[in-house]
Amino acid sequence: MDFSLTDEQQRLVDTARKFTRERIIPVAQKLDEHGTFPSEICNDGWALGLMNVEIPTEYGGLGLSCTDHVLMMEEINYGCAGVGTTLAGNNLAAMPLILAGSEEQKKRYLGALTEAPIFAAYACSEPDAGSDVAGMRTNVRGQKRWITNGGYASWYTTFARIGDPKDRHKGITCFVLPRDTPGVSVGKKEDKLGQRASNTTDVLFEDVKLTRANLVGAEGEGFKIAMKTFDRSRPWIAAGATGIMRRALGQRDGGGHGRCPDLRRVRLHQGVPGGKTDAGREAPADLRGHLANPAHGDREEPARPGRLRAPFAGAALRHPGSHILRLTDPVGGSRAPV
Repeated sequence: MDFSLTDEQQRLVDTARKFTRERIIPVAQKLDEHGTFPSEICNDGWALGLMNVEIPTEYGGLGLSCTDHVLMMEEINYGCAGVGTTLAGNNLAAMPLILAGSEEQKKRYLGALTEAPIFAAYACSEPDAGSDVAGMRTNVRGQKRWITNGGYASWYTTFARIGDPKDRHKGITCFVLPRDTPGVSVGKKEDKLGQRASNTTDVLFEDVKLTRANLVGAEGEGFKIAMKTFDRSRPWIAAGATGIMRRALGQRDGGGHGRCPDLRRVRLHQGVPGGKTDAGREAPADLRGHLANPAHGDREEPARPGRLRAPFAGAALRHPGSHILRLTDPVGGSRAPV
């Protein structure tokens, strides 16, 4: 299979790489240390076309494929996973509307994302139902947790149950809600250990009145919409892991960016075992072939294994990532530069 890039894809990679080097890497450590939301970076990324990339052209987006998005996200996450997560958040919130929204909803909500640098959020996870979507209990009163861009979103795509929780996936329905809907509010912000530049909050629903205008797709089809959304979005997460892995390997060899020194010197003085071959042994040099899917390229619905790409890339990242931690912080837990 030929995974070489087209001229258009190479220009996309070059644009994202230049943006990452110039706008993200110089401030990434400070953003992460202080948990600062990257508003200015996102505004610049929006102007450059690095947000909302999979929104169809008829609603003002670029209409790029999932593969194009994967290439871009790898470069952005090379600079900062928190910024990468923030930039991808709009595409995640938009995906249920792209897949199942009405024409009116697409014009209103997708159009708003491309008309101005605003944010949207995908509110699916709950305190007792993270990846277990079928276990959700929220109806018109409830709590969503770990919501990316939750504190900055102008609107939310969310999922609520119509019926008994014992029915599991049956009765789960997808809705789109403006932030100023009565009964919708933002809860606590998570003080995370990583990706601290990404805003992660609770979203609360208190006696929210829902109408047909809020309904995305048909009643009871929310579980299927959520699963199709994950099929489309998991490759982005896998691409993020690939970008982080590339950065880790570059830092290890002294060729990365930021405050981390030449780690060969650290290894020499600290006596930490493992060299170039050790850290990269279990990680493919380029994961694009594993992330790509022919269905993504022509914008068709991807195959079910799309959901498996994120854990695959995460597993590939684990070995070089833990190796870098041993080199840079042999005593564990310190934020101070080596």
